[in-house]
Amino acid sequence: MQRSLEVLRRVGGSPHVRWIAIAAGLLLTAPSLFAGLASEDHVLRAIARGPAMVPPWHVNLWGLDSLILPADRPAYVLALKSFGAIPWIADERFIVALWRPLASWTHHLDWRFAGAPPWVAHLHSLAWYAGAIAAAASAHRRFASTAVVAGVATLLFAVDDAHGHAVGWIANRSALLATTFGLLALASQDRLVRDGARRWSARLAPSVWLLLALLSSEYGVGALGFLVAHAWVLDPAPRWRRVLGALPWLATTALWAAAYRALGHGSEGSGVYVDPLVAPLAFAASASTRWVALAAGLFAAPPSDVWNAYPPDSIPWLLAPGVLIVALVIGLLRPSVATPTTRFWALGTALALVPACAAFPQDRLLVLPSAGSAALLAELLGAAPVDAARRVGAWLLFAVHAVVAPAALPWRSLTMHRYERDLAAARESALALVRTPRDHLLLVNAPDWYFGSHVLLSRDPEGDPTPPRTLVLAGTLRRTEVTRVDVNSVVVRPEGGFFLETFNRIYRALSAPVAAGQSIYVPGLQITFLETSPEGQPLAVRFRADRRLEAPTLRWARWEGGRYVEVQPPAVGETLVVGGEGGR
Repeated sequence: MQRSLEVLRRVGGSPHVRWIAIAAGLLLTAPSLFAGLASEDHVLRAIARGPAMVPPWHVNLWGLDSLILPADRPAYVLALKSFGAIPWIADERFIVALWRPLASWTHHLDWRFAGAPPWVAHLHSLAWYAGAIAAAASAHRRFASTAVVAGVATLLFAVDDAHGHAVGWIANRSALLATTFGLLALASQDRLVRDGARRWSARLAPSVWLLLALLSSEYGVGALGFLVAHAWVLDPAPRWRRVLGALPWLATTALWAAAYRALGHGSEGSGVYVDPLVAPLAFAASASTRWVALAAGLFAAPPSDVWNAYPPDSIPWLLAPGVLIVALVIGLLRPSVATPTTRFWALGTALALVPACAAFPQDRLLVLPSAGSAALLAELLGAAPVDAARRVGAWLLFAVHAVVAPAALPWRSLTMHRYERDLAAARESALALVRTPRDHLLLVNAPDWYFGSHVLLSRDPEGDPTPPRTLVLAGTLRRTEVTRVDVNSVVVRPEGGFFLETFNRIYRALSAPVAAGQSIYVPGLQITFLETSPEGQPLAVRFRADRRLEAPTLRWARWEGGRYVEVQPPAVGETLVVGGEGGR
């Protein structure tokens, strides 16, 4: 291990370390070139290519929902439910409209102008990853205690396996843009403050780069965390001058946030996306646990994605190891916290994680904050602690980030490729059951409602422009009972209810309860909640069709062995069991 560390330091001290880091990052993520499209990639491409769309300079691919006035939103949500774009359980106020015009333009370049095949779009994403590594190298070089530490930090950033998901998913390119521009904002702010640059271009540069980060993705707000930490820790000016110096980029952020809301962007009605501008208290409550999950994934293990595999009542059990990981990192860094550089990176990283808490924990949100964690780890490895306990801890972190991470990065760059492989098998098998455009496809169960909705949304609109209406009855693969109560109706009862899967909470918050007897109507179906938990979560639901369930236009299918197979509705009084041990 000592020899490996010496090799890392030797490479980190090379004058060509930036190019070595870029080459390493691109080589390890190169498998994503062959990943093809995945889930939301299909949607973005369809919108960008759509002949009926307004000119692309008016189109924000993630924000079409923002064009719907609040008064019209229930009707709009119902229209989305009616053909399966969102599940029947979605809150009538549901909206997730994100303002990402710069990232949208890059996708227009891929799909609308170039008409590029998927591998070209992936190559485009790799180019932005190279830009993010180069920007990280600039920031590390300005703040590291030595040139070797700066080089090691950039190398650790480039081979961080947490970046694989973001690099390998075309739709997540926005994170790479936000990271590139956000780190350039940080480097330019330091150049302005500590190098005494006085030209107008130098004065404007931090705000301009920050604005580009914000227009790439809302997670560009994470750059604000590093800028605040810089003003607090590294700016040598008196406090009042620091405040004045921060006004330009604080004003930029405030104007962006005002425009974001004024244009109708944000999230509402979701139990996963919590908009701090709309629901600050709910955001603070969720951030208290999400921050720990993200920090644990950032520095060691487990990956923050793991948190999404467990129901809400498991969070206390998951929180304990996350707190231990954070405590370990703090303990290891404590001897070096006295240095301004380490204090800056520690505070900046902690603050940069906060905006990522607006969504469910996933490592793909960690690209920007990982520039700070890489710098902290490099400082720790460069310090060579003499204390035995700290030496063991440092070796463990070295093994995670310099051995395991680069080995895992190629595999994690194909995360969405594996997801799309499962989705494609489900899509092909389900749509093979459809005979006419008038058919109504009823999927009894699915891994979750997000997956089920993309059975429809990921279709090629050019190949088949008339998709059938699709309804997923239960977004779970747990044991689910489907009981026929009359010729038109079934009662669906999943084990544990309808909301155990994290992705099912995308469409409705747990804080938005339903009442027994309450009904939802979608074309051709009345959906009535029969039983609810004390917290108001649905446990049993009746689906009543406007025709016999054996009607030839109702195509029933259930999940079995990773594919959909046709199934007949049970006879009146009988129960069909799907999922779980008895129905997979």
